[in-house]
Amino acid sequence: MNNTRWYVPSVFCLILIFTSCSGHKEGQWKGVTKIENGITVVKNPSRPMYEKTILELVEEISIGTASWPEEARIGEISCYTVDNDGNIYVGDSKNYCLKVFDNNGQYLRSMGRRGQGPGEFTVPPSKIQLTPSKEIIVSANSLKFFSPEGKFLYELKNPIFLFSDVLMDADSRLYLYRSEFDGKEKIYRALPPYESFENIISVEEERTTPPPRLRYALISGHILAWGFSSEYRIHLADQQGKIIRIIEKEYKPWPLTADWKSKYLDSLPRGFPKEGHNFRASFPAFDYFFADDSGRLFVKTFEKEEATGNYLFDIFDPEGRYLTRIALKVSREISLKQDSFMIKNGKLYAEDYDIEGYSILKRFSLTWNLKNEKNHQNQAN
Repeated sequence: MNNTRWYVPSVFCLILIFTSCSGHKEGQWKGVTKIENGITVVKNPSRPMYEKTILELVEEISIGTASWPEEARIGEISCYTVDNDGNIYVGDSKNYCLKVFDNNGQYLRSMGRRGQGPGEFTVPPSKIQLTPSKEIIVSANSLKFFSPEGKFLYELKNPIFLFSDVLMDADSRLYLYRSEFDGKEKIYRALPPYESFENIISVEEERTTPPPRLRYALISGHILAWGFSSEYRIHLADQQGKIIRIIEKEYKPWPLTADWKSKYLDSLPRGFPKEGHNFRASFPAFDYFFADDSGRLFVKTFEKEEATGNYLFDIFDPEGRYLTRIALKVSREISLKQDSFMIKNGKLYAEDYDIEGYSILKRFSLTWNLKNEKNHQNQAN
């Protein structure tokens, strides 16, 4: 115990010395906000407001472990979502169905199965969402609508668009991503009854490995956040599509590692050539992002925490200021999949695998340790 008591003050002194020399003060934002062409642009420095740990995660439950009954196990998680009551809906890509669990992680029921009949799946579920009226939407080339109790209601198809990567906002607008033959990545928007789609975002694809990607997410149910990861620049648009804020961050390109190249080549399907890949010198500016209930944006970088090997996520507050960083374990390192994480009702959900290789979903409690959180909120306002 004596060693512990002496060690903590020593480390604290070192932190004070480093902070004094570097000019960095915990909780102080050193970025600038400018108005450019009528748009608020938040320009962040490379260092966050808080470099110490201010976000604590504690694991609460694990869903689908090897010890669970067969019907409750998950073959492979393809997608998931959580409702306001904490019920968890998991897409199972091996069994072509949805599995539903309550707030305590107890298995309730399964929905759908492999087949071509009403409510059945010809491809695995790729995204699960809830409508404002609490219907369950499952993306699987088409959009299948289920009641909260699991009854199949109807299906929405489109001869041109495959509904594999779709978001629905709080007013039932659909946002759909497509990589098209003209060499562009695009996001389309559709209003009920979804008979026409408007292209609202278009960027040129880059033929490199790993390529920059057009990423998007919803903040607070109605703000569309999107960014092309060739640069650290994320746009926030209102429901009319008008850009209301741009978040930028200074960053140093992270060199592409030999380990990542090796894992990428090993992930290629059998028979796919392993030569001739146009590898980049450095990773894109970011990988993907998601938002929490309070409007904070979590941006996955390609940088890893040295101690754990977990990927670092930059966290921005609702005003777009670079708040802090956190290291999270990523279950699929080489993947185009964006939504490995979700924050709902103040809980973090993350995909993982147990020691026997079973696909599981974990839930963590989140605690923000900001001593000056009230002052921080006042400064933001």
